[in-house]
Amino acid sequence: MLQDIDGTTEPARRLRAALVRIDTTISGLRMAERDLMRVERLHSSAAASIDIAQAEGILAERLQIPIADAAAALAEYARLHGRHPVETARGVIDGTIDLSGEPS
Repeated sequence: MLQDIDGTTEPARRLRAALVRIDTTISGLRMAERDLMRVERLHSSAAASIDIAQAEGILAERLQIPIADAAAALAEYARLHGRHPVETARGVIDGTIDLSGEPS
C-alpha cells in the first residue's frame, strides 16, 4: 500500500476527507436548524401581534371606542384576570371573552 511522507495511506486520506465533509454537513444542518427555529419564533410573534390587533379592532367596533382605548381595555382585562394578552385577544376573537361589561 502506498504511503505519503507522513505515513498516511490513501484510504486514511479518503476517510479524513469524508470526515471533514461530514463535519461541514453537520455544521450546515445545525445552522439551518437555528434558522428554522428563528423563523418559527418570528412567525409565532407575528401571529400573536395580528391576533392582538384584530381583538383591538373588534373591541373598538363593539364598544365604539378608539383603538388605543380598546388596547388598554384588552391589556387591563388580561392583567386583572391573570391571562396572557394573546390568550385574552384570542378569547375576544372567538367570542369566549366579552369585555362589553368590563370597565376600561
